[in-house]
Amino acid sequence: MRNPFTKHNVPRQILDASYNITLQLTVHDDPYYAIRSHDGNIMITSDGFKDPFEPINTESVFGKIDISSGGLANINRELDFLRLFKLVVEKNNEIYIHKKAHETFYNDNGVFNKQDPGPLKDLLRSYTLPGRFWAAYYPRLYLPDAIELSNQLDTEMVEVEEEMMDLDDHDFTIPKLE
Repeated sequence: MRNPFTKHNVPRQILDASYNITLQLTVHDDPYYAIRSHDGNIMITSDGFKDPFEPINTESVFGKIDISSGGLANINRELDFLRLFKLVVEKNNEIYIHKKAHETFYNDNGVFNKQDPGPLKDLLRSYTLPGRFWAAYYPRLYLPDAIELSNQLDTEMVEVEEEMMDLDDHDFTIPKLE
């Protein structure tokens, strides 16, 4: 299977991942807020998340990627692609990917097989973009207005809100494989 965005084959290690690993994530793990914003079991109030900085335990939704069998350049290329969507966790020198990677991109109904942008829009709407928003929102609460990082976080939140509003207006086209 080829990733039409990277124009390279998806490594077997990623295609064959078993999603049976539970991880404890902290705010320092890239998918933390994306998972919290998507997880219906976490109470979200009008003021945001309850205990927004507390570690969370995921369900069995991660698969460990074995990088010992070679093809590291191709694996890293695919992991970089998945990092864009907050689907990769690195803990204790191990790499894990969220099963949403398989559901969105690699399965029979995924973006790569069907050339249908619907699963990608769903991932962005319910997981990636809300995660980016909350990852900017919470640090911003504790920063004074006068520092540059505050402006960057404000800009990030506005951009995410605009991307959410424009998501259905975008003409998503999946690159054609040659």
